[in-house]
Amino acid sequence: MLQFGDIFLHSKKGNNNSYNLDDETNWIDYNLDERKKNLSHYIKELIKFRKNTKILKAKDYPEKLTYFYPNGTIADNLDDSYWNNNCSHIICFKIPDEKGNLFVAISKDSNKMTLELPENSKNKNWALVIDTKKDFIDFKNKKAYNSYELEPFCACVFKEKGKYLWS
Repeated sequence: MLQFGDIFLHSKKGNNNSYNLDDETNWIDYNLDERKKNLSHYIKELIKFRKNTKILKAKDYPEKLTYFYPNGTIADNLDDSYWNNNCSHIICFKIPDEKGNLFVAISKDSNKMTLELPENSKNKNWALVIDTKKDFIDFKNKKAYNSYELEPFCACVFKEKGKYLWS
């Protein structure tokens, strides 16, 4: 969830009850330096992705998720050693969509990790569309991935795309 000041990189420095302060804690600096412009653009692109990805608007999409281990194999729903493991700091899932499945990996680990992407549909490749650690967002990216170096504390979204530029 984003709050108003987030897109301006405004911080209340931990004060979540600042209603009675008339100082810089609540004042918003609307001047956009390069960092703020980049963040604002990035958030706009994320919102556009959400709006243009029909499956993410479906109320039942969470029921359609398939969960994966970081090695690219399907995670067993009954595997308590994985789901209840306090050392497991990554969650991966695939969202089926007629325009190309999505694969999402979210890491809260403090170390880099090699993520093996799951097998994809016939004549399709996984293309990176979002990487939050690199402020990367590219809906037209065609570079194919079988694996990916997941940075610490980030989320990545891959989309299945045709193997050929005209697909």
